[in-house]
Amino acid sequence: MIELVSSNQNLIEMMKGRISTSGLSAYRILWFSYGAIGENLKPDTCYVVNRIAAGEGGRDCYPDMLYNLPYEEAMISEVNVPASEDVSVIFEADATELFRSLSRKCSYDRILICRHTTTELTEKVIEDFEKTIRFLEQLPEDKQTDSIVTDVKQLQERLAHDMMLSVTMQHELEQLLHYGMLDDKEDMSNEIDKLYTEGLLPCKDKKEGRAVLDEIRKRIL
Repeated sequence: MIELVSSNQNLIEMMKGRISTSGLSAYRILWFSYGAIGENLKPDTCYVVNRIAAGEGGRDCYPDMLYNLPYEEAMISEVNVPASEDVSVIFEADATELFRSLSRKCSYDRILICRHTTTELTEKVIEDFEKTIRFLEQLPEDKQTDSIVTDVKQLQERLAHDMMLSVTMQHELEQLLHYGMLDDKEDMSNEIDKLYTEGLLPCKDKKEGRAVLDEIRKRIL
């Protein structure tokens, strides 16, 4: 089953009955909307979202980037702030809250977020939407396994101790490990081992732990 989430009600109405779910037992969510505004965005272009930057005091979310779609990447920001020239930013309020509510329905690897810069429901929007649906229908039915969930939990507990992480940083670490394990379980384990051999782990304090967390993010995303 594929659930469509969109701020564009006419898109939802148009696509009712047109989303094929035959042969697809895995539950997936496509969060697809058009009319995106922001900075460094190209017109009439579909973007896949790789990060949701929360407002002040919030915690950023990192949607799954294992999907190899032919779209450029962009981040969603809940606050309108200047962006560097090499980053495409979409301004959208309350995105982290909705993402977290969706993640309670299914795991991160089953949520795909796309934004289109076209302001109306054009043929280009429909074409890109249906292309995305066809891509989801062709994915393996069961990407996540119980063994990966167990391995992530064990690795998270070990690293949380050695990195001296706060509760918030532990949540960030869990997301990153989840992505890495789904992408390549053996490579993820090797990258963590390298952190020990390179002398980055264990950490002396939380400041070092934050630096290592950022390093893990660089190696995974």
